[in-house]
Amino acid sequence: MIGTKTPSHLNMTNNHLPIIEKALAPSVRVFFSQRGKIIDNDNYSSFNACHYTGDIPSHIEQNRKALCQHFGISQENLIIPRQTHSSNVSIIDHTPINGDRLNNVDAIVTNVRGVLLAVNTADCLPILLADATAGVIAAVHSGWRGTVNRISVNAINAMKSLGAEARNIKVFIGPSIKSCCFEVGDEVVEQFNRAFPQYNDIIISTTPRPHINLSQACIHSMIEVGIDINNISDSGICSHCNYKDYFSARRVGINSGRTLSGIILEH
Repeated sequence: MIGTKTPSHLNMTNNHLPIIEKALAPSVRVFFSQRGKIIDNDNYSSFNACHYTGDIPSHIEQNRKALCQHFGISQENLIIPRQTHSSNVSIIDHTPINGDRLNNVDAIVTNVRGVLLAVNTADCLPILLADATAGVIAAVHSGWRGTVNRISVNAINAMKSLGAEARNIKVFIGPSIKSCCFEVGDEVVEQFNRAFPQYNDIIISTTPRPHINLSQACIHSMIEVGIDINNISDSGICSHCNYKDYFSARRVGINSGRTLSGIILEH
């Protein structure tokens, strides 16, 4: 297995909001949310900002407003796509942005300072990337479909179109389902065999069903296009194991909240 930096290297801090954040690079901050105080029989409690999984709009608005106040930005500068497990990337070159540009999008890229890019996950990988030298950042939602279609590479290519260089890109992978819990069927195994035939550390043979290491697959994809392994950090947090702290669709169902992971290039 390729080694990445573990949580002890992250120097993360908690805030009054249920989020954990760190400096990824000069003038670049990343964060991921926690569930916060859980209310019995409420799969959206307490911090959920996802607008398409059934939560009450006023609850979503309240959480988004608090997040924007924390980062000192207007709500029009909070960019969250409508994810569909695609491999589509949208480049954000100005705000406010037409909402249609965020539909069927699973990765967003910008070089605009003061814009907070964020993706929703509930077991899938949130991948946050930054080339601080070029002033380019990205947020990626990578489920198993996005992973086999290398959406992280698509995002890196979009970053390069804005002047980023792979050797300068730093990467942070937030809470997601880990290989200990990501049990899959033969059809998914076949997809990964086709996409990653040269690697033996992605598919784990276990009984009764195999497991997949999603993080490892994405790390391989990014290294293939020039990302330095030493520039990749992984939270090491399994959302499935820690479902009381992080939303997990496999634990509580798809009609539930989502963990929000984001990145901002500060002024």
